[in-house]
Amino acid sequence: MSVNEVTDSIKDSNIQNQQNENIINRGTGAGGSNTNKNGLNYENQKDLSTEYSIVEKTNSHMKVVFKKYPDKVFITGKKSQFMKYLSKQENKDVPKCHGTKQPDCWFIIGDNVYIVELKFQQGGGSVCEKLQTYNQKLRNFQDRYPGKKIHYIYGLHEWFRSNCKAEVYYMKKDKIPHFWGDSENFKDDIISNIINSL
Repeated sequence: MSVNEVTDSIKDSNIQNQQNENIINRGTGAGGSNTNKNGLNYENQKDLSTEYSIVEKTNSHMKVVFKKYPDKVFITGKKSQFMKYLSKQENKDVPKCHGTKQPDCWFIIGDNVYIVELKFQQGGGSVCEKLQTYNQKLRNFQDRYPGKKIHYIYGLHEWFRSNCKAEVYYMKKDKIPHFWGDSENFKDDIISNIINSL
């Protein structure tokens, strides 16, 4: 076997090993599409739309009332509608932080903007660091929408309770409302928090 043939054989072997590695990692809980799939399932289970009635619907947003609080009309919509709805009130000179473009869930009433982030996790990784970003996100939202009062709320999968203790500690210390997904009152608690802060 010539030197060139040996080199080609090694290259082919390395390419095959890399392809096998990619296949092994796929679907083992190492992130990627399964994380998105599981996260979306969690979001769907904790979807607050089951708790409100639609009063009016347009192409850009909806007017809704929470079933237990029918005297308060909120604006909400799909993730992608958040920035469109607030575009006229946005300070375009302020760049957008990652993770602030399409909130999982949002409600607006008067000058109050409520952003609900639903976080799912069932394995290791650097996901705890995502819970450290609320101050930066709050600051970014407030700078981009200076006429609004921004409220940040977390809905957390119970995994975070024992695996991200420092992050949860600082959430409590900084008075960032957070609610646990395994609570029977999960949705009610989030909605009550919104109503009681008005």
